[in-house]
Amino acid sequence: MILANTPPDVALLEDVTRTDDEVPSIDLYISGFSCKPFSMLHGGTKLLQEPEANIFFAVLNRIQQLQPPAFVLENVQGISRCMSEVLSLLQKAGYIVAVESLNPVELGEPVNRPRYYFVGVRADVALLGQDEAQDMYRRVWSNLKQKRSSHARRTSCTSSTAGLAPLFNRILPGDHDLVLAHKATCLEKWQHAQKQGFPDKSTRTKWQQAHADWAAGREFKLAEGNPQLAQLTPDRLLLHLPRERDGWWKLIRTTTDPAKVVADISQSLGRMPCRTDGALPTITPGGHIVLAGAARCLIPAEKLLLHCLPLHRMVIPEGVSDSDLECMGGNMMHLQTVGLAMLLALSLVDWHNPAARAAPAKPAAIAVSAEAAMGVAQRKPKAATKWEKKLEMQLKARFGMLPVSKKVGKRSKLKKFNALLARMPEHKACLCGTRWAC
Repeated sequence: MILANTPPDVALLEDVTRTDDEVPSIDLYISGFSCKPFSMLHGGTKLLQEPEANIFFAVLNRIQQLQPPAFVLENVQGISRCMSEVLSLLQKAGYIVAVESLNPVELGEPVNRPRYYFVGVRADVALLGQDEAQDMYRRVWSNLKQKRSSHARRTSCTSSTAGLAPLFNRILPGDHDLVLAHKATCLEKWQHAQKQGFPDKSTRTKWQQAHADWAAGREFKLAEGNPQLAQLTPDRLLLHLPRERDGWWKLIRTTTDPAKVVADISQSLGRMPCRTDGALPTITPGGHIVLAGAARCLIPAEKLLLHCLPLHRMVIPEGVSDSDLECMGGNMMHLQTVGLAMLLALSLVDWHNPAARAAPAKPAAIAVSAEAAMGVAQRKPKAATKWEKKLEMQLKARFGMLPVSKKVGKRSKLKKFNALLARMPEHKACLCGTRWAC
């Protein structure tokens, strides 16, 4: 997928855990390292002691080796159980590190994906100290969330979907070729399972007891005479796995408004992620998400669309299967959210400092060249150009960081600039003066 769409000019690393590869100096290092050691779904995990945690240490080694001016790292909520140790390791590498839990739902996106985003800036080129950087990160995120709340109040929307983009505007229409092809595949599997009486071929049968425990004491609606339920039976949705059929049918008959249900039926009842607020539960690689309002399942390509991947402008190579797309959709970062973290990381770097642009010394040579580095740091920074000052004002305005008291009169530059921003789409306003402006 990378080679077909955004082939790198210099190198494409086959194995991120290898530190002997020759890698060019970079301005921004981004990594979503393996979440398996930290996931809440894995009981009894040893966290950083797990074999899969080697990927985190490989990321740490790469950062120490390359010494980029800034980095962005992402991982699941479960990493909070060893947060102090992770932060300590990153800070000892010579970085100011701020961390915040970001969720696309709070930006108005119809998909739940709470993740910790670590924003790191090399201490010698950081514009802010540790506490100030953390405070800025928190205030920026708070401002964006308040913006969504203000929009909901202006539109007099008091429901749980206030400020959310409509989910069905972000998925493909039911008559799209990809949706029809996926339905045909599901129909084939359902017909094959029906002929055999929907047998449970899995050796894992604990789900049966879990479903029985969940159902105990609950009141179930009758499907007869209920048009909503009649459209949402396991057979109408072409569900062929016994656990998914049983779980979905029990869940849907205990819900107040079945048409609003969005559930990941790959999990057993009691652990099944389910939402009725207009957003999707967290997308996982093996997740099987049913959209009651569309009377169908989410298809692999839609898992990428909901993370804002522009599939309409991308090439999907023939060798990439639906299973591969599902893995990508379950493992990737939400583009708007990681984009915010990237923007913050870049804005915290003093790019006028020559050390931010110079290729870093190798770790073994850092101590030898420390005296020379001090000389570089004492040089007078180059004055900002006109467009750099303008960009700084745009970024501050975008994130509500302009001082309220800064006024120079009726025809002040600030008022003119704010008037310009009001006429520009937000996603373009913050990119003016950069190579992404067009």
